Amino acid sequence: MKLLRYIFIYIMICSCTKEIDIDYHSVASMPVIEAHLNESGVVVGISRTRDIDDNEKNKYVDDAVLCLSSSIGDNVRLNYADSGKYVGLVAPIVGVEYTLDVDIDGTTYTANSTMQPSPIIESARFKVSPIFTSNVVSLNFEVQTPTNMQYFYVYQIYRNGKLYKWNTFENRGSDNGRVTKSVLCFYIGDAEDDEDEIIADGDAMTLSIACIERKAYEYLYGLKMSARTTANPASMFSGNAIGYFAAEGVAFRDLGLFNLDSAWLNDGE
Repeated sequence: MKLLRYIFIYIMICSCTKEIDIDYHSVASMPVIEAHLNESGVVVGISRTRDIDDNEKNKYVDDAVLCLSSSIGDNVRLNYADSGKYVGLVAPIVGVEYTLDVDIDGTTYTANSTMQPSPIIESARFKVSPIFTSNVVSLNFEVQTPTNMQYFYVYQIYRNGKLYKWNTFENRGSDNGRVTKSVLCFYIGDAEDDEDEIIADGDAMTLSIACIERKAYEYLYGLKMSARTTANPASMFSGNAIGYFAAEGVAFRDLGLFNLDSAWLNDGE
């Protein structure tokens, strides 16, 4: 009898379905600008936001007019490459302020950034460490940093040329002029079919670390947090645009081909 009552309740719950319409407001499309200036030159990516019911995957902007100027008189017009990317050749100087003007359909969006020094990567290696009942692979790296000033950074880990993980950090609380970070990569034996997380033997790994201004740091920090809050980070550009401009000093470290056995050898050090 009790079983029949449970079955009846289950049928009633399953049959009580109602189609719910979600009422959301359409908003005007906004430019999204991501600009980097470093020793390789300047690269700017421009796209537009889209509504939830807009099926267009990429809304690249390919007809903008971009100009990069500096406090010492530089003035460079950027050229369109492809997929919303604009490029230019510049030799940035540490301490010089650069201004990026982006004209889209007659509206100009402007951001400023002061060129930062390149960091020094002291060491970087994969290690296996125990966490509770599992073993995890992490990338441990150490960055040399000045102790008398506050500096901000963003790291990017690439796997076979594609971005694998990234995040921001700062040198506050650094130990004797060095910042040590440990980035958890994946759990050994857990979710082996998760290709987004697992690093396989033979994968080519690269680490880049960029020193950026506080404004760019706050934008990227907010961008990372937006996955939880759904709020847009504070834009560095004037006007109704989302984005940031980072005149960044960048350091790279080739980590070679990943090998789990070598990472195990580092365990306990």
